[in-house]
Parts: sequence; C-alpha cells; structure tokens
Amino acid sequence: MSQILGTFLDSGGNPITGKLRVTLSGTLVEVSATPDSIYLIEPSVFTITNGVVDINLDESETKKITYRFEFFKTDGDGNLIEPALLDFYALVPNSTPVQFANLVPTGMVNDVLDTGALRIAQLIAADPNLSSTIGGPFPRGDWNEAVTYRYRDLVTYLNRAYISRSFTPITGVLPTNNAYWMQLPIEPNGSLILGDATPYGPSWSNSGLATSQNAVYTKIESVLNDITLKANINSPTFSGVANFNNTLRTRPLSTGTPGLFNPGLDIQSASGARSVIRFSNNTGLARWEIFKSEQTETGGNAGSNLTINAYDDSGNLIGYCISINRFDRSIYIPTPPGTDNTGRVVNSIWVNNKLSTLAPLASPTFTGAPKSTTPSDPFDNTTRIATTAHVRNILNFYAPNTSPVFYGSSTFTGVTTFNNSTVFSTTLNIKPSGTYTPGIDIQSANGSRSNIRLSNSSGLTRWELFKTEDLESGSNTGSNLAISRYDDAGNYLGFAFSIDRNNGRITLNSNTTVNGQLSCTSLNNTLTSDLGSSTATGNPGDIRISPNFIHVCVATNLWRRVALSSF
Repeated sequence: MSQILGTFLDSGGNPITGKLRVTLSGTLVEVSATPDSIYLIEPSVFTITNGVVDINLDESETKKITYRFEFFKTDGDGNLIEPALLDFYALVPNSTPVQFANLVPTGMVNDVLDTGALRIAQLIAADPNLSSTIGGPFPRGDWNEAVTYRYRDLVTYLNRAYISRSFTPITGVLPTNNAYWMQLPIEPNGSLILGDATPYGPSWSNSGLATSQNAVYTKIESVLNDITLKANINSPTFSGVANFNNTLRTRPLSTGTPGLFNPGLDIQSASGARSVIRFSNNTGLARWEIFKSEQTETGGNAGSNLTINAYDDSGNLIGYCISINRFDRSIYIPTPPGTDNTGRVVNSIWVNNKLSTLAPLASPTFTGAPKSTTPSDPFDNTTRIATTAHVRNILNFYAPNTSPVFYGSSTFTGVTTFNNSTVFSTTLNIKPSGTYTPGIDIQSANGSRSNIRLSNSSGLTRWELFKTEDLESGSNTGSNLAISRYDDAGNYLGFAFSIDRNNGRITLNSNTTVNGQLSCTSLNNTLTSDLGSSTATGNPGDIRISPNFIHVCVATNLWRRVALSSF
C-alpha cells in the first residue's frame, strides 16, 4: 500500500472540507498476498476534514492502471456537490509516502504520460550520477563566492571562462582551483584568448606580445607580498636588526605637565639586561656605546645605571668613560694619571691624591718658596705681601658673575637682571621706585612657566607659585596663575589652587577650611540623598543638604536634621 498525503486549500490558502472519490480505471489484481486480491472499479469515498489528505491506496504503477481522483465539497447532509473541484487520472507510484501534489497532472486528465514523466524526473533528481550526465553546460554569469555551483556550471572570473568539473556541489571555491574548475581557452565573449600567459621576467623585454591578465595578476600579487614585508610610514614596527642609511628624525609631542615627557627614542629591556645606543663606523665597528647597564634592579632605585663605553679601532672594548648611579645620581669616571695636568675631568680619588702632596691651609709651609701670614684686615691696602688667602678674603666680599650668593642687606639700583640661579643667604628687601613698578619680574616665553619656588634648606622643592605654561591664544586665555605642592622628596604632588586669567575663576583642588566667617551672596551646594540614619558616618560640623532636610553632624556619627518646607 502507498500512503498519500496532502492538503486541499482554497484560492485564499484556507483548508477545504469535503470528500475525495477514488475510482480505478480497470480491475487491479494484487498477487503478492495470499489469497490474491482483486480491486474492482467500484468508487471509494474518503472524508477530507480541514483539507488534510491521508489515505492508503494499492500502488498501480507496476500494473499500468490509473486511478481517477475527484474532490467534491458537500452540503449539510454530506451529499456531494457537483461538479468536482478537482478531477484527474494518475498512477499511484510504487513508493510510500507519496505527496498528493505529485500526482496532479500538468494538463492531461485521461492519460498517464504526465505522471510518468514526473516519476522519471524524480528518479533523475534522486540519482546524482544520473543527473550529472544529462545536459550542460549551464551559464551562471560572474562567479560569486556565496553561490553553490554544480557539475558543468559555466562562470566568468577575472575576464576568463571556467566550467565546473566537480560532481559534488561546491561553494566558495575559486575558479582558479584546478581541482574543481577547468579554464576554457576562450574569452567571455566567445573569442579565442590572444594574451600571452608567460610569467613576468626578462622575456617580456622588447616583446611585442600582449600579456594576459593572469600573468599581470601574478606579478601584482608578488609585489603585494613584498609590500607586506615593509613597515608602515605611520607608527612603523621593525623586527630583527633595522638599518637606516640616512638621517633618522623623531618629533615627539611636547608637554608641560610636570614629570611627563614624550621621548624621541625609547629603548626597552628587562631588568638585568642592557638597553644600548651604539655609534659605529661605516664598516660596523663599534666606537661608542651609551646604555642602561645590566645591574639588576633590587628596589630603592638601585640598578639600571647609565654608562658610556669606548671601543678601539678594531671595535674592541677599551673601558667605560663615565657611569651615573641612578640611585643617588653619583658620577664615576676613570682616575687620570697623577701627573696629568690637562683639562680633562678628574674624580675625587685624583683630587685626594693631589691634596695629600699639598700643605695645609693652617700655617702652611711651602718648600722652596717664601712663607707669609695673611693680614687680618681683608681690606689692608698697605705694601705688605698679599697671600692668596688674603686675596680670597677680599673676594669673599664680592659676588661672582655666575650663581652669586649675597649676604646681609643687598642694595641694587636700577633694573637688576639675573640670568641664572642666584642665592640670597639673608632677607631680600625690594623697594621699587614707582607706584606700580614690580619688585620682582620673572619673564618667560608664551607656553613656558615663570616660577617662584619655595624649597627647604636641602634644596628640595615644597611649593611653586607660577605663571602656567598654558598657551596664550587670545581673549585673555592662557598664562594662568597656579600654586603646586611637592612631597618630602621634592616630587610633584599636584596643584593646590589656580586662578583663570580670563575670568578670575579660582579652582581649589581639595577640601577648603575657612577659619572665621564665610560671607557670600549665595552658596551653591551639591544636593545629597536623605540620610537613612541619625548614626550615619560623619564628623562634627559636617553639613549635608538633601531635597527634604538640612542635616548637621553634632558629634562623631551623630546627626540632627531640620525639615524643609515650601513658601
């Protein structure tokens, strides 16, 4: 038996209830059962509810006998309403289940040719080996990676024609893959390929042949592969040893923020390994090296010191020239010979060795030279011998041109300009002559600070009052006034407050304490939420304002509140 399934719908897609009458065109004998069964031409009527077809009929395909299928709507008494909405003849295939729609003919109603042809098509479609040997080629236009292609599908790709040679469907396989596609020696318009496919090389020189796109494409791909080995112009990254055969320039962004600078060159290495800048001749022989040393960092700013080494003509290490300790910034240099009297820099070892051969300052005795006492009056202007000590005593009352140190009450007339560090070891009294003449005028260019620094006796910064480095860009902007604070080690902590030159606005960096009354026309306070408990965390004198209350902390973690009302 063959199960037949389907659904009857009206033209609007709604299920139809009715009756299906099935009648054999001739007597059908079934000999597979014992005893034999004989199906007569007596009609059989099946009730179809909500359009659902689910009936069983004996197959008639092998007997070449058709069934007549008629579908009627029914009246209220269940009687058939003529004419039939559907009336056709068809063989019932020797398979199960069978879709009723596959039995419906495309035109003929009294012959079995259309149903038989449908069965042949179904057999061909179900057998890939059979279907793949019928028909083709099948033009499919330009190749698309999202389209599934089958045997003998014909596509165009990169101005070439290709035909599928794969018996199994393929998707996303480039036509240039010879395992699945075969290139046809024709242009997409049907003309023969005239371009020469010889790869790029010396044979192209002085050749009159037109090259193929494939040969050009291959060369372009080769160039693109070479480009991937090049570094970007913007933020390049180099691997291995990078050689620059011309000037290497870096232009880092500048910043005026204390403690923050952008390096032009940053050579990084782990603790215990060198970071080296090497200067060599044009044959690659080392001459100088500046490097972060390989001393391991052990905390407390120890390790990773800075060293400069010298190399001989063969590129071999001679020794270090200078080393700077990162921890305390101590500078170490090789000790010169004791007899050296050139202008080279000496170290404390060389100085101490020299001092051991000199006479003491107190009652010195000079061998082979006259001795003299130093006059007690530094301003002695008689004809007695003036010792070097006497000269120094006099010079002590004068300030040097570079980094002078003044004692007592210093008086300057006119405009006095100091272009370097100047030390006053006592009170500096400044009495400008005019009503608005400044006592101190510290000048700097636009974008640079003008600083007054307050330090301890060891020179460690504690405070700075300065014109900021904000650029002046018009409308009185830039060059604001600020006060910065520093920690015990003289390191920058942050600004305490600043005043905007444009609008006079004062910005405070932290909590502000006022000793005395604070008078103002209005006080803008940030509203908080209502405190959930009178024992919330707080300090005596804290005030919090919420949309409903004013809260006052009267003791540690103890609050009182006053309700707010409309008026």
